[in-house]
Amino acid sequence: MPADLLNAGTVRLTHGAASADILLFGATVLSAVVGADKRELLFLSRASALDGSAAVRGGIPVVFPLFGELADVPEGAVGRDDVKDAGRHGFARTQTWTLERSDDSDSSASVTLVLDTQKRDDVLKRYPFPCLLRYTVTLAADSLSCKLAVQNTGSKTMHFHALLHNYLNVPVAGAQISGLNSSFRDKVSGREEAAASGSAPLTMDGAETDRVYADRDTVEARSAAGRGVKLSRSADGFAQTVLWNPGEKGAGMKDMHKEGETEFVCVEPGYVAELKALAAGEEWVAEQTLSPL
Repeated sequence: MPADLLNAGTVRLTHGAASADILLFGATVLSAVVGADKRELLFLSRASALDGSAAVRGGIPVVFPLFGELADVPEGAVGRDDVKDAGRHGFARTQTWTLERSDDSDSSASVTLVLDTQKRDDVLKRYPFPCLLRYTVTLAADSLSCKLAVQNTGSKTMHFHALLHNYLNVPVAGAQISGLNSSFRDKVSGREEAAASGSAPLTMDGAETDRVYADRDTVEARSAAGRGVKLSRSADGFAQTVLWNPGEKGAGMKDMHKEGETEFVCVEPGYVAELKALAAGEEWVAEQTLSPL
């Protein structure tokens, strides 16, 4: 079987020697082990709750319909009122999704999870725009792909952010990030920064990092030892890339195990520079693929 329930809330997806665990709460991918050397692509804090009491610290949380805080959306921005009650990083990562189907082929195995907000009164109070989220996780021998589809099932245009918050299993000290060559918004300093000249990798030093890049191409994150994870994405959908690590602030996170903040780099494809407008009856789709380096 390509997909098995480990318990009431966790699905294990397998394909040959590769495996992935997906928590139905938040549709959060917790683990992805791929490649001939059975490489774990993702970081998961040992202090994170996995019982549905809080969003998961690690793996791949699904961020929707608001990235960050409402204060991060400029006053007067189109659609700002739509997400004013959505809460930090939205509700998708703290709702229990439904397993819709599983599929298996010679080249991969997949599961599809759905979240229908029309059936969630608590969600509609926070975000009064009925929509159907469909999330397909596909496991191959040497990669993990995640496709998010958002369908507007209501009668009005809706506005949203969407992002996959990848916690990559790449130690941050000395990590080399390639493919982020555009201008960016530095959320730590509050400044807009120009694109760097050339295409040399960015070296992480363990300090707090929170940047929103305009890049939508392939990004590679390598540890100082040279191993890492490659992020690629579909041509449409995710238009920006977020680079994040909490630095010393990680020590104050109750769901982060001791020095856990040193063990990962977050490279996150998203549509977050502005709120995406989606007309009634329309669908928006975005996809990413993670593979070992």
